[in-house]
Amino acid sequence: MLIDRYYAVTGILDMNPKCTSKLIYSFLFVTGVLQCLLFAILFSYSHLPWGLDTFFKPIEFFHLPVILLFQLSRVAGLVIILILNYRLGKDLKSKSSPNVVLLHKMLTRAINATVIFMLVVTRVPVIIAWSTKFTSYHVLIDVVTTTAVCLQQTAFLGDMLVTFYLIKPYKSYIKQLFVRSFTVTEVVPY
Repeated sequence: MLIDRYYAVTGILDMNPKCTSKLIYSFLFVTGVLQCLLFAILFSYSHLPWGLDTFFKPIEFFHLPVILLFQLSRVAGLVIILILNYRLGKDLKSKSSPNVVLLHKMLTRAINATVIFMLVVTRVPVIIAWSTKFTSYHVLIDVVTTTAVCLQQTAFLGDMLVTFYLIKPYKSYIKQLFVRSFTVTEVVPY
């Protein structure tokens, strides 16, 4: 969502970000496909014929570092997008009306908070759980893995709460849903 906001606003302002956004999308797409292929091979290589299962056997030894690189690539991609939107906000101040700047600031602040929340709740616990895999303390592995799974379950709730708190039109709409309007009626006897 954040890169789409960057792409839309810079397209309107003729800042020509096509190369940057395509590079980020390509990077995220390629790393996602590689991760899917790794998991597909990891989960199915033991059921392959003899020649292929011995060929894919080394994946067991390097799949953990590849998973760490995948998680770090997602963190790096999100940080790059945050930096690009911060720079865009600076450029927008000089080229747009105050209302557009205010709207962009509100949306960017909400999306940045959501991205940081998602990093803290989904990516960082997975990286910590990955790093505990190399310890021999099994209780720590269980605690960190359970905590990571529990935190990932709160990601959607946190996204909704951040959106509710930081985007003013959405906030007023939600408040309006909970406000009851009372009408006073009088009964007039005949």
